[in-house]
Amino acid sequence: PMENIEAATQAAQVSGNEESKESARSNTTEVALALFQAIDQEKRGVLSAMDLRNAVLAGLLVPGPASAEAVAATTSNSDAPFLPGQPQDEEYLRRAAIALEVQLQRRAAEAEEERRHAAEAEMERRRVAAMELEKDEEEDWHAAMMTLQEQYHTIPEVLLSAVAASNTQLEACETWEVTLSKENGRRFGFMFSSDRVDYQDARGKKVVLPHEGAEMLRVKEIAPEGAVADWNASNADTAIRKYDRIASINGKGAIDEMQQILRSGETIVRMHMVRYPQYFFADLKRGLAGAGVVLPVNASLGIGYEKSDVASSQLELIITKISQDGLLERWNKRNISKGRYQFVVTVGMRIEAVNDVEGSLDLMEQELCSGRARRLRIRRVEGKRSGGRTSVKHALKSLVNFSKKGASSSS
Repeated sequence: PMENIEAATQAAQVSGNEESKESARSNTTEVALALFQAIDQEKRGVLSAMDLRNAVLAGLLVPGPASAEAVAATTSNSDAPFLPGQPQDEEYLRRAAIALEVQLQRRAAEAEEERRHAAEAEMERRRVAAMELEKDEEEDWHAAMMTLQEQYHTIPEVLLSAVAASNTQLEACETWEVTLSKENGRRFGFMFSSDRVDYQDARGKKVVLPHEGAEMLRVKEIAPEGAVADWNASNADTAIRKYDRIASINGKGAIDEMQQILRSGETIVRMHMVRYPQYFFADLKRGLAGAGVVLPVNASLGIGYEKSDVASSQLELIITKISQDGLLERWNKRNISKGRYQFVVTVGMRIEAVNDVEGSLDLMEQELCSGRARRLRIRRVEGKRSGGRTSVKHALKSLVNFSKKGASSSS
C-alpha cells in the first residue's frame, strides 16, 4: 500500500492534465483511506481521513520508518494533539505522516505479540499433552510391574514390611525385618560391602556423581556357620540371600553407621532388609515423555549386546554397553533422579523380552533393531561381567580391593 500511495502521489504532482490529476488524487485518497481503515480503530487517535489525504497529496507520506527523533518527539508531546489542520501547514502534515508510521509500527508490534502468545499457547498445549501421555504410560508400566511381581515374588506378603509401601524409592522391592544374635562368641557370618560403591563400579566411575547410589549395605557372601546361617535355617521364608540389601541396622541408615555397628561388639542387631526385584521392565516410552520433552521417533536405544549361548536354558540378550545419549540411559537417569536404583540397568544384565517378543534370540534382536522397541523385560544379574563369565582381571582387582582398600568387610 505504501508503494501505491507514493506512485499515486507522484502521478498527481507531475500531471499537467486537470482531469488526470483529479483522477490520480481520487485514487490516492482511496488508497489512503483503505490503509487507514486497516489500522486498529481504537488506536488511531483523532487523525482523520482528510489529514491522511492531505499528507498523501503533499508527498509527505512516504515509505520507510520515521526517524527515531521524530517518532520520539511526536509520541512524547502530549500537548500537541493531532487536530484537523490546514493542508498548507507542512509541519502539521509531517507530524501526521509520522503519526501514521508510529501507528503502523505499533500494529506490527501487536501482531508480533499475538503470534508470540499463540506460539507459547501451542507449546503449553504440547507440554500438557506430553505430561498426560507420560501419566498414562506410567500407569500402564505400574500395572505391568504388579503382574510381574505377583509372578516372581519370593517372600510371603504377610511377612513383608510396611516400609516399602510408604517409600516410593523402594517400589517393587521386598522388605522385611531380621534379628541376628552372635552370643557365645559367634559371628554374624556374612560379608558385606557398600551398595553405593558397588553400584558406581557397575555404572562406571566416569558417568556417576560422587553421592549417586543407594544408602545401603549389600550382602556379598554368607558363611556356612554364623548368625545369618542360623536365621536362614529357622526362617526359610525370610532367609537372607546373597546380594540382598541392608537399609538400616538398629535404626541407623547411614552406610558408615551401619558398618560401625557390624564391626562393634554389639551382639544383637535388628536389620531392615531390602531385596531388589529380579525382573523388571525398562519402559523406554517413559524416557521419551520425561519433563514434557518428546524425542525424535528415530532416537537410538543406545544398547550394545551379545546373544547368550543357544544351548543355554535361558535365551537372552546380554547387555554389554549402554550409550550415554540413548533411550535406555535416559530411562536410567530418570530413575536415578528419583532414587529408584533398583530400576537402573547396568552392563551384564539380561534382556529377556523386547516388547512382547521372547524365547527367540533372532526375533528379539530383530525387534530390538526395528525401531519399535519400547519396553524391555530385564533380568537382574549381579557380580558377573558381560556374558556371565567372571573376568580374571576383574576378580584379581576385587581381591586387591578387599585386601588393601577394605572395599568389602566381613562380620
